[in-house]
Amino acid sequence: MKIIVDSREKWTQPGSADRHIPDWFEKHGVEYEVRKLEVGDYLIEGHPELVVDRKKSLDELATNLMNRNDSARFWREVRRAHEQHVKLVILCECGGQVKTINDVPKWRSKYSPVTGRRLINEMIRLEMSYGVLWQFCDKRSTARRIVELLSGTDGNAGTGKTAAVRSHGGGTVKAVKGFEKGKTNKWVKLKCGRKFRCGRR
Repeated sequence: MKIIVDSREKWTQPGSADRHIPDWFEKHGVEYEVRKLEVGDYLIEGHPELVVDRKKSLDELATNLMNRNDSARFWREVRRAHEQHVKLVILCECGGQVKTINDVPKWRSKYSPVTGRRLINEMIRLEMSYGVLWQFCDKRSTARRIVELLSGTDGNAGTGKTAAVRSHGGGTVKAVKGFEKGKTNKWVKLKCGRKFRCGRR
C-alpha cells in the first residue's frame, strides 16, 4: 500500500517543522509519495475514490467554511469530490474536549467570533448535501488515523450513517441515524420533533 500525499500539505514544504505525520509513516514502514492531488490531502495509490483532507484545528476548518477569502477554494474542492463520486473524509486535529462531532458545539475559538454551534450547522450541511464524513483525532494519532481511514480498518470511512445535528431553532445536539443525503433546501425532521434545514451552496 502506497499513500499519495498532496504536494500542498504543509509538512511537504522545505524546512517545515511539522513532521509528526511523515515521522510516523517512516517509523511504521508506510510507503508514501508526494504529488499534487485534485481533492484532499491523502489517498491510496490506485484508489482515488476515497480521500482524507487534514485540518490542523477547528479554527482552520472554521476559516475554510466561513471566511470569504478562503471558503471559495474549500467549497470548490467539496463540490469537485461530489461530482467525481469521491468520498471526502475531513480529519480534524483537535484533541482536548472535541473527540466527536457531538462535541463541536462546546468549542470556543480564541481567534474568531465563530461559535461551535454555528460551525456544526455548516459541518452538517456539508455532510447531508455532499456526503462529507467528519473524523477527529489528536496530533499524536493523525498519521495512524489516516492509514486506518484509507485502508478501511477503521470502520467509519465511507459509512456516513450517523451524524450529530443541532436542531433548527437552537435545540440540543441529537444523534440521528439513517438520514437521507443529497436533499437540497429541505427541512429534515429529527427524532426530537424539530427540523434542520440542509442545502448546498
